[in-house]
Amino acid sequence: MKKVWSASIGLGRITAYRIGSSYDGVFDYRTYRLNEMTIRENPEHPDSLILQQKNKEDWNRICEIAASDYFEKSRILPSSLWLEITNCPKDDEYIFFANGKKVLNQKCGEIFKQFNLGQNDLTPVHIYDIHTGKLWKEETFYVLKVSEQRRYMLNPQSHSKFKFIRYPSGLEIYSARYGIRDNYVELSASAQECNVDLWHDPLLLHSYFMSEPLQAALSEADMANKFGFALCKLL
Repeated sequence: MKKVWSASIGLGRITAYRIGSSYDGVFDYRTYRLNEMTIRENPEHPDSLILQQKNKEDWNRICEIAASDYFEKSRILPSSLWLEITNCPKDDEYIFFANGKKVLNQKCGEIFKQFNLGQNDLTPVHIYDIHTGKLWKEETFYVLKVSEQRRYMLNPQSHSKFKFIRYPSGLEIYSARYGIRDNYVELSASAQECNVDLWHDPLLLHSYFMSEPLQAALSEADMANKFGFALCKLL
């Protein structure tokens, strides 16, 4: 029997950084951030008021264009990331958050590229220094957005660690009370035959599931810890 794994990709394991995203022809994060710094230095200057209005318009525009539900397909993809050297990921961080986006370093991203990701987005980007405009590292990073959804989780679940929530709208969902461990999550055995290696199950809040080959590749590369893997029970 093939194995299926759940993954915990959240702030409890992964560090978040203030790293902004630019989108070609739509939003220039570097200009936006430099404008913020100028405004902070002299907020009452007429030029600062102009910049403040421009930033507001630019930010509202990109928020509207880029808006998507948490596990829905993105309508627009980032073209570059921008950081300030005082707050940047360490060399050994193979996954981190950049203003809410999940970013993989080159080695980790290349592992994911070997597998069937379906409609999930794995977008190659470079990271630049806001102040100099130059590359922060000679390395390709990858922004990961999971949008493949599959329904393999059984309802009801027998484990007491899950809280079952039924909303007035009719939406039903499980939430893990104190994290997930091996054999907590019960899935249909048909999950073994999933046609993608990474997916979200709408029945489990903030969930990620991986195939056995993808989980094994990450573990072999010593990249398992930050994903918080737990073996699923297949029934």
